Amino acid sequence: GIWSASTGLPFNITDGVDVSNQINATATARPNYAPNNPAVTVNGVSYPACNNNPIVGNATLWFNPNCFSQQAFGTLGNFGREGLIGPGLQDVDMALLKTTKIRENMTLQFRAEIFNIFNHTNLSLPYATVFTGSASPTAILTYNTATAGQIPTAAVPSREIQFGLKLIF
Repeated sequence: GIWSASTGLPFNITDGVDVSNQINATATARPNYAPNNPAVTVNGVSYPACNNNPIVGNATLWFNPNCFSQQAFGTLGNFGREGLIGPGLQDVDMALLKTTKIRENMTLQFRAEIFNIFNHTNLSLPYATVFTGSASPTAILTYNTATAGQIPTAAVPSREIQFGLKLIF
């Protein structure tokens, strides 16, 4: 068998709006880190207080968007590049083989291969766009309550089993 495990990958938190007023910075502009934000409810979605810990750690809210705030128009946010770590990955694969000699120069091999044998759910990276709105000096952005911090899919498929029969001559 093969067991593989890794810590999560780092990822960028982005504004989703070009508040920095740079050309084509919508996908790369980062917000300010606000470690002491109190709990808030936006558009019916409740976010916990930040308490200097942006990682919540579940699929419906991997990181807390409430730990970030809009930077001043025309400035860059203070949150670092690839500042958060995504979920870790674990996978166990196994193969069983049975080789039977039919004749002196001929063998038959049966294989059963099981990938993700324990059917462990490995999560992909979360949606990292924190705000929605339009960029202008007077704009007030709102939290992207539809997707911010949520994990959309699994990174590794569920258990898969395959069988094979090989005639070696």
